[in-house]
Amino acid sequence: MAAFETTTEIAARADLVFAEVADYTLAAKWNPAYVSVEQVGGIGPGLGAKYAVIFTFYGRQFDLEYEVVEFEPKSRLVLEATSRRVNARDEIVVKQNGGGSLVHRSAQFNFTGPLRLLDGGLQVAFENMSKRAADGIAELHAA
Repeated sequence: MAAFETTTEIAARADLVFAEVADYTLAAKWNPAYVSVEQVGGIGPGLGAKYAVIFTFYGRQFDLEYEVVEFEPKSRLVLEATSRRVNARDEIVVKQNGGGSLVHRSAQFNFTGPLRLLDGGLQVAFENMSKRAADGIAELHAA
């Protein structure tokens, strides 16, 4: 299993930042590992919303269906995905910080079945992928 945690400071109000990260259809804008994201369940962001995500990892494409399992309007979003190959959990918390905001993201990812043999190199690759996503979130509101 691989895990990653980061906090990013953004020069934009928390409500604006949360609106963008909560609409997970926009995640391909800030997460360079994502090829595409499409909402396949629910209406808009919120509890129970489901998203079909195609992402690249180790040069291969994978697809996952993420579901919002916890949602606190304007502040917190937790998504989980389980497939026969992968289990993933992503939590994003946005808080006001003066005139800007702090985005705290924690994510866990692990392969299942035969792909779990890749777990040895998973942490380093996952950290790199997650750092690029954190940078992408910061660039959403860069001046």
